[in-house]
Amino acid sequence: MVNYASEGNFGCVCHGPTVGLVRERKPTKTWERTPLHNLVRRKSGRYYARVFAPGKEVWKPLKTNHFSVAQARLTEFLKMSRTQRRRAKNRLERARLSLYCREPEVNWPSRVFQNRLRLMSLVPPAGIMENVSTT
Repeated sequence: MVNYASEGNFGCVCHGPTVGLVRERKPTKTWERTPLHNLVRRKSGRYYARVFAPGKEVWKPLKTNHFSVAQARLTEFLKMSRTQRRRAKNRLERARLSLYCREPEVNWPSRVFQNRLRLMSLVPPAGIMENVSTT
């Protein structure tokens, strides 16, 4: 028996006499391209939709092995994703407009100050002093 520890290999299999006997595996392709840009076929035969949204990649299983069915479901999915993107963009635009296009309130500092004084009960609420007669 060979003592690999005496050679400085510390009994490691990678430095023993079996180096080079392990065959390298070829990488197997899991995904196949299809004639449609956003449609991908898995090795098992299932079709998947692959869409690039802003900043990320979205995958959706189409749950079919037939190309024509996958094609129909892909167009449906693309329409849905486009409308969702459009809605999100419109929501963002509305939020931006509401932030920057508001009309400035002229009396907001005084109103804030009045509310603080009312909370501290230094100034009575409006309408109470009107009903009190000073005679």
